[in-house]
Amino acid sequence: MAEEGKRLMAKDMSEKQLKAVAFLNEQLQRDHNRAKDIFIVEAGQVILEWPRQISLEEFKDTKKWLALVVRKMERLISAKPQTDLVQGPERDADSEVEP
Repeated sequence: MAEEGKRLMAKDMSEKQLKAVAFLNEQLQRDHNRAKDIFIVEAGQVILEWPRQISLEEFKDTKKWLALVVRKMERLISAKPQTDLVQGPERDADSEVEP
């Protein structure tokens, strides 16, 4: 019955619509095979996405790569003037800037 429904639906859809449905199905399948985490900060979103199945070696490589990304972010922060990092009494407890 489900196959018949798909055939009837396909009969009434344009080729553009069929391509859109195929694309969405492919996206859903890819989403099923990966994990994603989003961290919201005032400046925007920090997004991390990774495959659900990963080998130990790939995990170790990814861990090293993440450490490099953190270093890049630190460089961006240290390149800003200190007034951009600390704004009055609402500064982070982790802030390294002296008041």
